Formats: sequence, structure tokens, C-alpha cells
Amino acid sequence: MDLEGFAEVLLSCAPFAPGESFIDLGSGTGKAVLCAAALAPFKRATGVEFVRPLHDAAQRLADAAAPLLAELGGGAAAEVRMKLGDALDEDLSRAGVVFAATTCWSDDALARLTTACARAKKGARLINMTRRLALPAADWELLRKVRAQYGRGRMTFFVYRKKT
Repeated sequence: MDLEGFAEVLLSCAPFAPGESFIDLGSGTGKAVLCAAALAPFKRATGVEFVRPLHDAAQRLADAAAPLLAELGGGAAAEVRMKLGDALDEDLSRAGVVFAATTCWSDDALARLTTACARAKKGARLINMTRRLALPAADWELLRKVRAQYGRGRMTFFVYRKKT
């Protein structure tokens, strides 16, 4: 997967506050999690995936990348975690940056994501793909809409910030 576009979009969420965390909802094989862990000084980078073979592949990738991330030191996440579970049950109240590659998500899943985002803290950033979310304008602002390379094609990323 080409992560250059994702890296560009992620870094547009800077500055990152001390102790912030990154979470990828539906993390697949974990490549975006490891990209975030390598590029930004997150306290924790977490991937949540409910498909066991994808989660297992992500865990193997994270285990293999651990020595390299440790070598990066201060610029890399202090902790990388891959979790098996329903990403939409994840508590987003402490996350600084949330990523969801929502291209193939159902309308119901997008509605659940919108509900979960209500618990996000002030200043949290949310990145999703393909379709703009119906987030309450009083609580969220769209910072940018970016077309960038992701995987085998160009995708539209939406970057939001929680105002309240």
C-alpha cells in the first residue's frame, strides 16, 4: 500500500499535543497505524480490526516493526497496539487523532461512527475517506478535503476537528 498520501493527510493534523494517541478504526493489516507511529510523537498508536486474519497480519507486522520504531526514538509512538474487536465500540474520548477508511462502510456503520465521535474530546481530529460525515456543525469543523494517493488509487480524505 502506498502510504505517502495518508502520511501527508496525517501530518496536516499537526501540531500534536504531548500524550496524544492515534486510533485506526478498521485497521486491516495495520499499515496506517505503523505509519502514524513512525511519523508522529503519539503516546500510543492503536489499530482495531474485527477480521481475525487481518488482525493477525497486523500483529505480525507490528511485532516485526517494533525494533525499527524503538530505533526511531522520540519521533515515534511510545506504544503500538493492535486490538481484535468491533472498532465502533471503541472509546474515542481520549484519542487525539482518529482514522477510519470508511470507503466501504455501510450507512449504518457511518451513523455509528458519527455517534461514537460525539464522545471525542475537544481538539480531537478525525480523518475519514470517500464520503463527508454528517457531524454536527456546532461540534465539528471540516478543516480540509484532500485528494491523495492511498492504496492503488487516489482517495478523498476529510479532516475534521472537534470544536467543543
